[in-house]
Amino acid sequence: MCRDTLGRFPDLSVMEARAKAFEYKARIARGENPVGQRDAEPAALRAEKTFAQLADEYLTLHAKPHKRSCREDERMIRRYIPSSWSSRRLSDFSRHEMVRLHQTVGSDHGHYAANRLVALLRTTFNRAKLWGMLKEENPGALSGE
Repeated sequence: MCRDTLGRFPDLSVMEARAKAFEYKARIARGENPVGQRDAEPAALRAEKTFAQLADEYLTLHAKPHKRSCREDERMIRRYIPSSWSSRRLSDFSRHEMVRLHQTVGSDHGHYAANRLVALLRTTFNRAKLWGMLKEENPGALSGE
C-alpha cells in the first residue's frame, strides 16, 4: 500500500485535486505506480529552484545591494504575486501567465502598477537565467526580448 499527497490547499484547488486523483486512479487501473514514477523523476528537476527561492535570492543578492527601490520590489512581490506561485518550479512558468497577471493587476490596480510588476518579473527571471537557475527563455519578457 502506498500513500501520496496530491497537494495543499489553496495551492491546489478542489477541482484540480479531483482531476489529479482521477488521473492517479486511471494509472493504477492500467497497472502503473504513479508514486513510483514521481520518485523516479530526475534529481535535477527536484533540485530546481522555486519562485519563492528565486524571489528571496533576487532580493538578497541583487535588489538590496544594488537598488534603492528594494522595499518597493519586496512590496510588489508580496502584494501582486499570487501565493500559489511560491512553491512552483521556475520552468513551470509561461509567458501566457505573465500576460494574464499583467492584465489582472492592470484592471485591479492600474496600468502603472502592472507595468512595474512585469518589469520586476522580467528582471528577476533575467537574474535567474544569469545565475543558472533557469534554462528556458524568460517568461517575463512579454515583448519577445
